[in-house]
Amino acid sequence: MYPNEFSSIKKIEENRVLLKKASSEFMGTSVLVLVGTGTAVLSNNNIGIAMAFGLTLIAMIYTLGSISGGHFNPAVSLAFFLNKRIDMKVLLIYCLSQLIGAVVGSGILLVVLKTSGLSSASLGENTTSHIGIGSSFLVEAILTMLFVFVILSVTNDDTYSTLAGFVIGVTLIAMILVALPLTGASFNPARSFGPALLVGGESLRELLIFIVAPLVGGMFASILNCFFKK
Repeated sequence: MYPNEFSSIKKIEENRVLLKKASSEFMGTSVLVLVGTGTAVLSNNNIGIAMAFGLTLIAMIYTLGSISGGHFNPAVSLAFFLNKRIDMKVLLIYCLSQLIGAVVGSGILLVVLKTSGLSSASLGENTTSHIGIGSSFLVEAILTMLFVFVILSVTNDDTYSTLAGFVIGVTLIAMILVALPLTGASFNPARSFGPALLVGGESLRELLIFIVAPLVGGMFASILNCFFKK
């Protein structure tokens, strides 16, 4: 086999693997947003909403995590990039897949609500109206930092590999229970992007807070992980 042929075959295989990973991130984020925000729209039970997000994340991590790592969140992907666990190309592809997946998940929820004759005025979007812009930023940044720090830590050590998905999901449940009455609990730019894009209005104007704050949290989580890394 000629070197050029070998190089072409290798490139095709790399692209196939990357496409599979992108599809995994797309699907996992779609399901997470659909189930999580769907529960938020249809239920007033904070525990139920937190459980919906957390249990769905656990399911998606164990279903798709072996393919892409199960990020489903640009803040997580950014932290993995900063810790040199993925490269820039993968970071960009993951983030794009997650954002598109979130829009699709919100779009499915919108269709379900409309065809069921239910109000589609809300799609589980986040808000700063309860505690203000500054406090919302701090809540989202700090809790995202803690959440992503847990993710980075439990996926560093092979000892915890089989329990990592469960630990991550339970951590998300705990974080959502704290933040749900305050900001609607994002910790995930994609989770905020999908609903805000389709609802528009004030949600879209506030979206930047729920994109920047989790990314800042992810950056600080990567620093913490480096500090505490064995």
